[in-house]
Amino acid sequence: MAEAVVRAVAPDNKPTPKGLKVKVWREGGNLLGLIKCSRSVETFTSTLDDLLSSLQTAWKTLEMVKG
Repeated sequence: MAEAVVRAVAPDNKPTPKGLKVKVWREGGNLLGLIKCSRSVETFTSTLDDLLSSLQTAWKTLEMVKG
């Protein structure tokens, strides 16, 4: 399931504006993420919120499909 979640949010990883980098990947059964932001704190928190929302939606959808 971790790989499916990573694939579901992968389109959100790119492209990003200058000064912002977002990466999500899987190691074993763990999801890992990296946000590098040299922009404003608001940009960072908004990006983090968007990423977490996308991850939650993908996870819930896969759980529903899985049954």
